[in-house]
Amino acid sequence: MKKYFTLKNISAIAIFSAVAVILACVPGLQFSLPFFPSFLQLHFDEIPILISTFAYGPFVGTFILIIKSLIKLPMDFGSNLGIGVLADFLYTFSLIFPAGLIYKKFHSIKGALLALGVGGICELFMSSVLGLYIIYPLYGLVYTEEAVIGMFKVVPSLSNMTSLTDPRVIYTVLIPFNLIKIAIVLFVTFIIYKPIRFLIDFERKKKNTPKVKKDEEITNNNLNNK
Repeated sequence: MKKYFTLKNISAIAIFSAVAVILACVPGLQFSLPFFPSFLQLHFDEIPILISTFAYGPFVGTFILIIKSLIKLPMDFGSNLGIGVLADFLYTFSLIFPAGLIYKKFHSIKGALLALGVGGICELFMSSVLGLYIIYPLYGLVYTEEAVIGMFKVVPSLSNMTSLTDPRVIYTVLIPFNLIKIAIVLFVTFIIYKPIRFLIDFERKKKNTPKVKKDEEITNNNLNNK
C-alpha cells in the first residue's frame, strides 16, 4: 500500500478530492434536465475522480471517491439518510475501477477509449438496474413509495405507474438520463486528460531535475579532486 500513498500521490489525492467535493457539494454546480424527474441531476464530480484514476491508478481513484463520499455524507444524511451518497459511490465505483484497471494494462489512446467504453457500460448497467431495484425502493422507505412514484410521473409514459420497480423506468428514464450524463463525463475526461497528464509529468520531471543536477555536480567535483 505504501506505493499508493507516496508524498506525490497524497498531494494529488488532496487536489483531486477538493475539486470533486466542490463539484459535488457546491450549490449550482448540479442541475436537472427537462423531461426527467427533478431529483435526477447532472453532476460532474466523476470527472476529476476518473482523471486521477487514469493518472495514478484505480486504488488512488477509489480513495478519492471515498473521501468525497465521506465529506458529502453529513450534508445528505438529514434529507435522505445517505442513500444518495451510497448510490453515487456505487455508480462512480462501477465506472472508475474497471476503467482504471484496463487503462493501467493498456496505456494508450486505444486503451483509454476501451477503458472509458467499458467503464461507461458498467456504470450504465449499475445506475439502471441497481437504481430501479435497490436505490429507488430505499428512497421509497424514506419518502414513501407514493411520493417517489409521483416524481416519476412527470414523464408522460409513466403517468399510470403504480410500482417503484416498474421496468418501464429503466428504458424511459434511467437509461436515457444516464447515457447523457455518462457521455458528458467520458467526453470531457478524454479531452482534458492529456493536458492534465502533461502537467503532471512536467511537474514530476521538474522535481527530479535538481536531484540529477546535484548528482552530476558531485560526480564532477570528485573527478576534479582526483
